[in-house]
Amino acid sequence: MQTIMKRLKRDKRAVSNAIVVMLSLVLVVIIVANVVLWSYQMNQLDWEKMQEDVKITDVARAGEAWSYNASGYAPSGSTNLVSGSVSNLTSNDGVYMVFRSYASATNTNNIVTNGNVTTATDWTYTDISDPSAVVSGNYSSTVYQSASYSLYIQLVDDSANLAYTGSGKQYQAMATVSTLPTSATLYFYYRIDCGGTSASAEVANATVTITKPDTSTVTVFTTSVTFAALTTGSWIYQTINVSSVFTATGTYTLDLRGYFSTTTAKKPTLTVYYDDVWLNIVTPSEYTNEVEFTGSSNTESWMQLVWTVDSAWTISSVNVTLQLFNYTLGDYPTSENGYIAYTSGDTPNTDETKNQTITVNPTDFGDATGYWRMKIKGVKATDTQFDFKVDWIEFKVVTDSGTLFTFENAGSLTSHVVSLWIINSTNHRRYDANLFINSGEEATYIRADIRLPSTPFIAKVVTERGNMAVFARS
Repeated sequence: MQTIMKRLKRDKRAVSNAIVVMLSLVLVVIIVANVVLWSYQMNQLDWEKMQEDVKITDVARAGEAWSYNASGYAPSGSTNLVSGSVSNLTSNDGVYMVFRSYASATNTNNIVTNGNVTTATDWTYTDISDPSAVVSGNYSSTVYQSASYSLYIQLVDDSANLAYTGSGKQYQAMATVSTLPTSATLYFYYRIDCGGTSASAEVANATVTITKPDTSTVTVFTTSVTFAALTTGSWIYQTINVSSVFTATGTYTLDLRGYFSTTTAKKPTLTVYYDDVWLNIVTPSEYTNEVEFTGSSNTESWMQLVWTVDSAWTISSVNVTLQLFNYTLGDYPTSENGYIAYTSGDTPNTDETKNQTITVNPTDFGDATGYWRMKIKGVKATDTQFDFKVDWIEFKVVTDSGTLFTFENAGSLTSHVVSLWIINSTNHRRYDANLFINSGEEATYIRADIRLPSTPFIAKVVTERGNMAVFARS
């Protein structure tokens, strides 16, 4: 019995040992399996992390564009509107608002002068009277106003002739006008004497006419003096605006005339003198076309301004300046932002589009109400008037609506961006993110809640796998 009991106890211990061994083996297997699985998972994560390649290619302010056109205009100087209205400036469609230039610089040309004349070749002397009248003419070196000589036309005392009317002579000077003048002025002195032996209702007439290229004649001055006694006349100075006579280019003839009539057979000596005769025409040497355009816009915070002008000129090589009023400066700028200068092309009537993008202090170019002003000026040294044809004016502002991130996934796996940072010298701020970027994809990501600080700054993102990408803007 005792032997049996001993055997049972020994067998029980053997079973227990077997169970312990088996349980130990199970635990070992579980532990080894978990270690292997964990190791596999860690290797897989590391592998995936190594395969991920996300880059930040750009970080910039995101904006919303607003376009505006001119709503008013004001010509400067003597610039005139020819046709069109500001409603034609809303699109680049070849429908123009047209302005005509004005003479901004001139030359004065003395096309006729007798000044210090000394020879008969300076003027043409012509008889236009009754052949029986004793009328002569020449240059006088004894009766003159300021120059050394004067022109005279004289009815000679001749008792042999009967009374007559309408007798006289004329001096003529011809001049060619090749450029239509902006103004013309005739200057001269005249004097009428009654000499000889008697005077009784003797009449002397001084008349100045201009014959135009179409052969029509315009009387620009005439006077009549009746003498009852012998009289020495006084020099009288005349300044006459004859601008209206010069309506075309071509040859003009200036006539200085003396006409006489008497009522007695015994005639006195009647004399008409002309001295210091000047016919000056003012011709343009430069034309200018200048217009200011105005408009309105919004009053939001602008991050960018683009202003555009599309126009043409009816003459080549015009020196053009485009200026945008700077309200901080209080004036139109003459360089850099708000200023464009160029010379128009060699082919007239050719549209040219000019624009400028302003990213530094763009709000300087609008006032507190969003009002803006733009001046366009074209100048050319020429004697030919020209037109400015403006087709399109645009004032486009871009308002700050957040931050635009641009990413590139060059890896073989889809990446999940979970957080980002914006860092500068005074701020270090983190933002949650949730952006998936497929393999080989370029993606943009707009955050309206992020306002970029002034440069320099650093942008940083972290993916779900723990990779990091950094972008620096200096």
